[in-house]
Amino acid sequence: MTKYTNDIKTPFYNQLQICEMLSNIISLEKIRDKIINNKFQYLSFGGNSSSFLINPIGEVKISIIKHITPKTIKFLTSQISTKANM
Repeated sequence: MTKYTNDIKTPFYNQLQICEMLSNIISLEKIRDKIINNKFQYLSFGGNSSSFLINPIGEVKISIIKHITPKTIKFLTSQISTKANM
């Protein structure tokens, strides 16, 4: 099994601003150009969910299942062939 990891980075925005942005998946449409690269084939946004095709993982759908501002946003992944924790 392949493990995908990312370095922890300090954000430029405060916790409330980040929580508000992430809790509204449609608002991520604003940064579409920044997140599409050679690994993303497409991005689709709607309501509390987003789906995308990413190489080499395949199609992924994420949905917000719990939201407590500004501390918690829980996501559920589906349509994914690889186990994911978010």
